[in-house]
Amino acid sequence: MPNLILVNAESFETRVALLEDGELSEIFIERENARGIAGNIYKGKVTRVLPGMQSAFVEIGLRRTAFLYVAEISPLDPGLLQIGADDIDMEDADQKKYLPGAVQIQDLLKEGQEIMVQVIREPLGDKGAQITTYISIPGRFLVYMPEVRQIGVSRKIENERDRFRLRKLVDSLRPESAGGFIIRTACGRAQDAEIKGELDYLVALWSEIKDRALKSRTPSPIYQEPDLELRILREYLDPNTAKVLVDDPTRSERVRNFIKTTSPEQEKIVELWNGTEPLFDHYGIELELDKALDKRVWLKSGGFIVIDETESLTTIDVNTGKYIGTRDFEDTILRTNLEAVREIVSQFRLRSLGGIIIIDFID
Repeated sequence: MPNLILVNAESFETRVALLEDGELSEIFIERENARGIAGNIYKGKVTRVLPGMQSAFVEIGLRRTAFLYVAEISPLDPGLLQIGADDIDMEDADQKKYLPGAVQIQDLLKEGQEIMVQVIREPLGDKGAQITTYISIPGRFLVYMPEVRQIGVSRKIENERDRFRLRKLVDSLRPESAGGFIIRTACGRAQDAEIKGELDYLVALWSEIKDRALKSRTPSPIYQEPDLELRILREYLDPNTAKVLVDDPTRSERVRNFIKTTSPEQEKIVELWNGTEPLFDHYGIELELDKALDKRVWLKSGGFIVIDETESLTTIDVNTGKYIGTRDFEDTILRTNLEAVREIVSQFRLRSLGGIIIIDFID
């Protein structure tokens, strides 16, 4: 079955579902009164420098001050030692900027200093957002990093000839002082003109952000990540996507314009949903969401898995349940375990499970 992206837009929240081979693989939800801030860029003011923790608190206009580690501060002095960013070779590189102990945060920041920062981790409970001064602006094909000069290539582009060609192309297209780029997986399927268009757009966007920062008060937001559906399209749209169905006319037009700009050959896959029943009901998404919230998840055979989540680990127990098999006991156990594996992988994605995971299969 074809892969689909479904966009359900309500006044209070937006939900985006990814279907692979007819099955729900991932769901994303964003409420209007609780939008995420990861990726947003702020003009902030340093309120406190902590030499003992080699970190600082920065006021960016949120309920709690943000937290900045010394390793996330771009060099203010060309003589400072850095770990070379030539090692960048992944989709979203985690760059370590300073050799441990090579520089002290009190030599870089002072209380009252104004700086431009980007959120890399959402606030959690009583903890403020984690921020960086290494700005990165993601596009469909490239990630622009104004603070570095290196060009990295996604490891998912495995052909060495393609890697060399794309690196050389991006290097030839970027302006002399433009900074660095990460070449994303989707770039391998893009035309040279599309890559150039996005590169020029990202460079121009960074120029606008800098101008905005100069004119804005402190603290204040100066760049906000696009709406949920556009972020999902930026990350997940590929040639295997057969349709993008949207149940809101305004959002549908916005999605169409986005795809027309980034992947014009796929513009026709965007459709406004006009079905007699709600979009998510028609594709069984609501039922899948109910299942994803339940502690017990039933398997098609009649077996089930039980998922227990704590702060530090998740345990999953596999049971035969109502399934009695057709041949012998060992075959029943094997079939239940194999079916459970597929469902557990699906639940990993739906529930965003991480940390320590313990699975108790049937012995």
